[in-house]
Amino acid sequence: MERRIDAGWSTTLQFARYELLNAKSLILLAGIVFQLSACASPQFKDYEVPAPTAEFNAENRSAAEELLARPYPLTVGDKVEVRVYRAPDLSGDHRIDGDGSISLPLIGEVPAAGLSPSDLARNLEYRYGQRYLENPSINVQVTETVRREFSVEGAVRRPGMFTSQPTLTLLDAVALAGGADPETATRKVVVLRRSGGESYVAGFDLTQMQLGQQPNPFVRPGDVVILEGSGPGLDTLDFVRFVPILALFTRL
Repeated sequence: MERRIDAGWSTTLQFARYELLNAKSLILLAGIVFQLSACASPQFKDYEVPAPTAEFNAENRSAAEELLARPYPLTVGDKVEVRVYRAPDLSGDHRIDGDGSISLPLIGEVPAAGLSPSDLARNLEYRYGQRYLENPSINVQVTETVRREFSVEGAVRRPGMFTSQPTLTLLDAVALAGGADPETATRKVVVLRRSGGESYVAGFDLTQMQLGQQPNPFVRPGDVVILEGSGPGLDTLDFVRFVPILALFTRL
């Protein structure tokens, strides 16, 4: 079955492919490897360790799916509808501003980012109940959200788009995509990230993360996670072999 990714992800992959194959980028990456080789621990050496097991993939997938079932906390840019029972003048739509707050009649600025809609509703009930309303009943619903998806591509069983969570890790992301394909996957997993208008890349060792011997970073919305592999359909992602396994993000 042909896999499709949207234009945004395609542009990100093409950009990364160009940058990593560019001679200047390769020289930069080689310099980083040279500078860090003296302090790199033995965990980055290519010795034989057990491959990811089906049991490990299943266990992590279950934990990741449970995490996704939790309400995603509100964030800057989200738009919420606040309904105050029997008080239409206090009800309305509000977008969370850059400070993570919404501005409401009578009570002014109220922190919203980081809370679930139900937590925000309880906070509003408390604030309105202190001075203005008796036993207020308030409902908060999200009407617009900023993009929270990330992509998992490469040698995984079920590549595609997934919804991020604040504490979703790189191992969780691989597990959500069905885990590593034992027939095609290598141990390298690469993360492409945009931040502050800049592009970053990092390489991690999947098995070392499983053993707790390498950082297991959180996945952010917009990340592109690529599990290195060889086989049909994976040749377009061969640029990831140029990314060193340093477990840190490097600007492209």
